[in-house]
Amino acid sequence: KQTNKKTKKDALCFKCGLPMEDGIVCFRENLYHSTCLVCDDCGVSLSTIREKNNKFYCEEDYYKNFAKKCNYCNLAIKGQAIQTSGLFYHQE
Repeated sequence: KQTNKKTKKDALCFKCGLPMEDGIVCFRENLYHSTCLVCDDCGVSLSTIREKNNKFYCEEDYYKNFAKKCNYCNLAIKGQAIQTSGLFYHQE
């Protein structure tokens, strides 16, 4: 009798396409090898996943690429910002 149940050995990593064995992480209903969950910018292993445009980012690269930048220091603004005349600044 055939069944449609998939086992761990039948599953493929959503990123690399290779069979799953150990180090399985489930993110948004897809399976990944833990070694495949790395920042698409710098390659660091991710303990916290930030995703944008189907790419994974570490916190530093996510803010570097997508956060508003402070007009004074040009660093990413994490959290609240002050906006004046269309420009953004850190609150501190």
